[in-house]
Amino acid sequence: NAQSCRHKAIDIYDLIIEHDADVLMLTETWLYENGDEAYIASMTPAGYDFHSFPRTSRGGGIAFATKSNLSTSLSLRPLDYTSFECVEMRLTKNKTVVTCVCLYRPPPSKKNKLLNSTFLREFPELLSSYANASSDVSFVGDFNFHFDDSSDPQVCRVKTLLSDHGLSQLVTVPTHRHGHTLDWVVVRSDSSLLSVEAVKDYAGLSDHYLVVCALALGRPPTPTRLVTSRNLKAVDPTVFQADVKVLAGSTSVLPRVSK
Repeated sequence: NAQSCRHKAIDIYDLIIEHDADVLMLTETWLYENGDEAYIASMTPAGYDFHSFPRTSRGGGIAFATKSNLSTSLSLRPLDYTSFECVEMRLTKNKTVVTCVCLYRPPPSKKNKLLNSTFLREFPELLSSYANASSDVSFVGDFNFHFDDSSDPQVCRVKTLLSDHGLSQLVTVPTHRHGHTLDWVVVRSDSSLLSVEAVKDYAGLSDHYLVVCALALGRPPTPTRLVTSRNLKAVDPTVFQADVKVLAGSTSVLPRVSK
């Protein structure tokens, strides 16, 4: 959760470079559909593409920074729910298809008029829509539930939903500066493709921490280009000098014609 990318572009750029990330998923980007091209360019390193799915109103938004060599094997599409934003990312490599749904659930308030009951109705619909998917499926992002608080009845209901759908939540430490596990990585319980490697605090970037994951697919090959060059170390200086003399001797000079 970036809590607005608009004035943190350089920090996000550095984050991508530091981790050599193949994919960076961002929630609460606060980007607009038009007018933020300069911010997007500033946070996108060479060799990356930036895909933004802004909210139609102020705030929110989901975005992906992906390595350009993934473009032919990557597809993204937004999904339509009222209590949360989410975008499906589908990655295909060596006939293996991996689906990851990035989700941002705003905390309910009088201002946004969202209700926990709406989420608890829609979230099972999302999970059920992937229940029979042949591809490996995961759900990641800022759920804004304290997964570590077993005394919260809403959290208990969500945990039951995950268990009923054969899913497990992998993040076991706080992901927010004030404590609690708000940012989740939910995977199929029998899957080992996606794992959590670290949870890192980047002071000044956000009060949410960065969750670093590894996907056991192997990185896409780095694009190659053919470069032709002469091996100067293999040149015999004596033979080279002789060739230059022969070339110089065979060059004719035309006489100057005066008018």
